[in-house]
Amino acid sequence: MTKKNRNRMQGSSRHQGNVRQVITSPAPPAEVRKAPLAPPVPASTVAPLLLTVADVCALLNVSRSTLLRLEKAGSLPGRVKLGGQVRYHREKIERWLLEQCE
Repeated sequence: MTKKNRNRMQGSSRHQGNVRQVITSPAPPAEVRKAPLAPPVPASTVAPLLLTVADVCALLNVSRSTLLRLEKAGSLPGRVKLGGQVRYHREKIERWLLEQCE
C-alpha cells in the first residue's frame, strides 16, 4: 500500500459516516461443527423430463452437429421448443434409442 493510500485509509476512519460495521455471528459449538452432513442426493435419482441439446448429445454420445443432422432429417423425436429454447422429451428419446437397437 502506498503512503498516499494509507493516509486515505487512516483519514476515512475518522469520519463515522463512511465506516461500515461488520457484524459477525459467534462460532457454532464444537458438537455442531463435527456433526456429519447428510449425503447429497445423487443426480440419477431425479431425472428431468426435458433434456437440453447437450444432455441429448451426451446420452447418444454424438456431436452437436450430428444431433442437428438427425433432427433435420426428421429421425429424432421429442423436440419441444419453449420460449426459444430447444428441449427433448426424455422418454421419447429413450424409446427411440431402444428402437434403434432392435
